[in-house]
Amino acid sequence: MGWEMKVGQQSLWSSVMKDKYGRGRFEQGNIIAKPTDSFIWKGIVAAWDRISQLEAWSVGDGHSILAWQDRWLGNDVVLEQFTDALPDEMQHWSVADMIGGSGNWKAQVL
Repeated sequence: MGWEMKVGQQSLWSSVMKDKYGRGRFEQGNIIAKPTDSFIWKGIVAAWDRISQLEAWSVGDGHSILAWQDRWLGNDVVLEQFTDALPDEMQHWSVADMIGGSGNWKAQVL
């Protein structure tokens, strides 16, 4: 159930737990457990860091990953690593936008 919540799957149980205990901070990863919360929620909170460590991206065709804004290369957003401004038209590129027809990186745009 914790994994379902982490990756955004919407099963009935994960939706109920997230809505009841997530307290509006779920998307930021700041989940907490209060003494009165269920033991299941407390277990998810206790395991959350471990779940996050095991998380990995499946790039696939690259269309669903924002190359500069998602945390798909480690723990940081790639855009935050740049000191120079990235052109506006490139800021919303997906990984697929950077790969040519033969599956190689488009070196001329990188």
